[in-house]
Amino acid sequence: MDEKRFSAALDELLKKKAKGESPPNDLNSYLPGVQVKTDDYVYETFEGDFEAIQQWRGYEPSKINAKEDKVQSFVYENPHYVKRGDRKNPLELKELNEIKKKFLYEKKVTEKLILQTAKEHKHTSGKWMAYVSKTEDMDKAWQNVLRAVNDRKFRFVDRIVKVTITVNDEWSTYPPRINLVTDDFTDKLATTAIGTLFLKVLGGKVSKGKIRYKPDIYTDLKIDASNPYKICPSIFTEPPKNPDSRYKNFDMDIRRPVNEQ
Repeated sequence: MDEKRFSAALDELLKKKAKGESPPNDLNSYLPGVQVKTDDYVYETFEGDFEAIQQWRGYEPSKINAKEDKVQSFVYENPHYVKRGDRKNPLELKELNEIKKKFLYEKKVTEKLILQTAKEHKHTSGKWMAYVSKTEDMDKAWQNVLRAVNDRKFRFVDRIVKVTITVNDEWSTYPPRINLVTDDFTDKLATTAIGTLFLKVLGGKVSKGKIRYKPDIYTDLKIDASNPYKICPSIFTEPPKNPDSRYKNFDMDIRRPVNEQ
């Protein structure tokens, strides 16, 4: 089976289901007419100490032209990250398709169902997303984050997988975005502590002064602001409107293991 084509078919069927249409009895009969988009996303990865980072062309992303330099994103792998257990980040496409297929026949797809499923599949990564308010601020904001991660300024720096930034390109209508990727959104304490410092490190150069956290399972399922399930596409915000809103609709009973306190 062509897993990419099957995945695209399931995406279309899930949208139709959310609008009240019943899924077909034979999924394979739906495959022939599905078009699979080519992935044009190009990124450049780097790992090294801060002195080496400053020699990297990704240190000043504002000078990069996405089309001419053939890169849309820079990725800094955190050298202090410590992988725990058997988490699956990213999730294999075949396993993701099984999740989509399961949701296709659920009575209702909810935030709680999606997050619980992510936990069951050990797919608990996600990202804090910060849109830089002005293009001219992107280098400073990006460099501040790189230095803070490299210098271990974050309390839970070993939970940060990587930091990424998108550069301006002719295809995007959004401002530059810095993502700080963590490995386990079910660890509320670590995730929100990282988000609080991330916002501070950005130094006020964030659009609307707010950042949001989006689980990777939401990205996999294409849950954005206009998703048909009417699910909020983020589960945490910084700063929260009030202490209770930090975990709005996030009622999974999860505690950190004693040895990770």
